[in-house]
Amino acid sequence: MVIDGIIYNQRMWLYESFSHQKLQEIFSTIHHLFVTNYKIMNSRLPTNEYGAHFWAEPSRSLIKSITILRGLQRTLKDSGYAFELDSYYENIVTQSEEFLSESGGSQLPANMKKIELYYTLPIIHKLDAISIGNEHEKQRYANLKLIGEGSYAQVFSYWDPFYNRKFVLKRAKKELNEKELERFKQEYEQMKNLSSPYVTDVFFFDDVKNEYIMEYMNFTLDKYYEKYNSQLSKEDKKGIAGQILRAFKYIHSKGLLHRDISPIQYSNHCKYGI
Repeated sequence: MVIDGIIYNQRMWLYESFSHQKLQEIFSTIHHLFVTNYKIMNSRLPTNEYGAHFWAEPSRSLIKSITILRGLQRTLKDSGYAFELDSYYENIVTQSEEFLSESGGSQLPANMKKIELYYTLPIIHKLDAISIGNEHEKQRYANLKLIGEGSYAQVFSYWDPFYNRKFVLKRAKKELNEKELERFKQEYEQMKNLSSPYVTDVFFFDDVKNEYIMEYMNFTLDKYYEKYNSQLSKEDKKGIAGQILRAFKYIHSKGLLHRDISPIQYSNHCKYGI
């Protein structure tokens, strides 16, 4: 399925958790249309107490994207491809459904804020109950691939056939003393208490093996720019930089300070390899 005759492969990697290639194409296209049309909407935001007019063409494009997305949600809800929108975008889309109009443009509501644009974060998430237990241990260790290493731990990626997606396993080095192991687990506990689209999710800590499972990110910031730099506009790059700063702001709001900032290593915990 193609929307407006265009498929945006640049963002297909964001939806690799969906094994069906056509769904990857559809979701990456919807993602592109959301970013494109909400960027246009942002030129009219924030609104004052009187609202503002939003043009007809981007209004219709958003309506089409949302209609297809909602239809897929209903169709796939009882299948292995069931999905949900990112909580922030669920609120945005629900609000948009109330004011978007197919003819004559739309009236943006009063006091509406600018919309945050996800350039390198997925908007659509597969509904998986993440719980990695002993029954998956053989699969987990069968295909470990070392992707990073720091002073405290080694970082591996692996493909879980049960969840049909990649995860990361971060394993403490054997030579760590008791105090260092305690700090390693504290790192996990701190991350577990964070909830942000800019912070990598963690799922399970193994006290016996001193390792934990975390979300897999397809690129470090360095690798992403190396691959897509020629395709990114100035506005795209500014958007990514803004999201990086919001990641720092969120972490600092929790009274935390990240001490290992790098655009090229995977052993850190903010998304984009930051």
